[in-house]
Amino acid sequence: MVSFANLVAEIMCRYFIFFCFISIIEISLAQPAYVWIERGTEHFNKKAFSDAILDFDNAVKADPKSSSALCFRARCKQALNKKDEALVDFNNAVKNASKEYTPYFYRAQYFEQSNKPNDAIADYDAAIKLNPKNTESHINKGFLLVSLMKQGDAELDFDEAIKLGTRNAKVYVGKASIAKEKNKIDVAITNYSKAIELDANAPESYFFRGELYFQQKKYKEVIIDLNNASNKNYKSEKLYNLRAQAYIKQNNFDAALADLAVLMTTYKSKDVEVYYYSGFAKFLKNDWGGAAKDYSKAISYKPTYAEAILERGKCYLMIGKQKYQMAQMDFMQVLKLKNDNEEAAFGIGKIFFETNKNEQAIEYFSKSIKQLPNAETYYLRSKCFYKMQKTKECCNDLELAAKLGSKDAAKDIKFVCK
Repeated sequence: MVSFANLVAEIMCRYFIFFCFISIIEISLAQPAYVWIERGTEHFNKKAFSDAILDFDNAVKADPKSSSALCFRARCKQALNKKDEALVDFNNAVKNASKEYTPYFYRAQYFEQSNKPNDAIADYDAAIKLNPKNTESHINKGFLLVSLMKQGDAELDFDEAIKLGTRNAKVYVGKASIAKEKNKIDVAITNYSKAIELDANAPESYFFRGELYFQQKKYKEVIIDLNNASNKNYKSEKLYNLRAQAYIKQNNFDAALADLAVLMTTYKSKDVEVYYYSGFAKFLKNDWGGAAKDYSKAISYKPTYAEAILERGKCYLMIGKQKYQMAQMDFMQVLKLKNDNEEAAFGIGKIFFETNKNEQAIEYFSKSIKQLPNAETYYLRSKCFYKMQKTKECCNDLELAAKLGSKDAAKDIKFVCK
């Protein structure tokens, strides 16, 4: 049986242990603010924002005017999408900041994300005033000014960041965007190149430079840059579209068709130009049936797409006589849409020529020549005149065709026009 004295001793011992435990907790909670800030910062860097908030809560209890603790806690709350609570902390951090620029800097970023550019610019200005050498403030402010169409002011901030020795590639991306807006293509390319020198892993710089090379018709450079962007996981419809066109210009039709297929299947594109260029590439590979199908798809999205109707007519013409009627219908439709289209007129003339309808062929060849004289049309019209035994007219056309470079016409002159 336990004696009364032993029972009292056991109770006193347990009370002492409990008292020591509570004292340890109280001592730990009574740590100075900087200790909690250090712990909170560790959690923040590990993106353990909820744990970090608990640490910064203790820091604020230890020092209610700690702008650093308030600012960090605000950033944690912002990361957790607690926007209203974050703004309260940011405002208190700014209120308690004496010569610290960081509360203004991070509140500016908060305003950026909240789509309040003017408030953000005001805070970046305050941050710059407290720390003029902070290049990030200049760069971020510069991009906001660009978004507000204040390119001149933006460029001043970008140039100041460069003057201060920034190695941030974004500053040159900003300058490039301003030059691009002013249509200073060479200047924009130079700035994107500088951005790539500083950050070779940023796919956007390669893409935008490639886009500018496309405007300059430097298709080899376009392909190199867009390949770099793609290899760095930059994916967009425009990338595949531009690269496909560049491949076509470089006669790499298989690569072009691969990009166009991605647009059709992955992006489910309804852009008529995608199907137009696919048809164009297949036509150049002599796949006239496949090309006609692609042109038909483009026309289904845009029934008045004269260029696609014209090219489909050419496909039908190349397939042969069994498709002449369909070709003629397409060419006639083009002339309804564009009465002065010399290629459509030539196409109809060619069909009549191949079917020995010489008078009708002459009518449409003449219509084509009126819009754009060329050696082939004169030469074919001369053949029509020859079949109709109109030697004078035939020889006139042969001479004109020869002057425009037709070797066949030059040979025929010797035999027909003696």
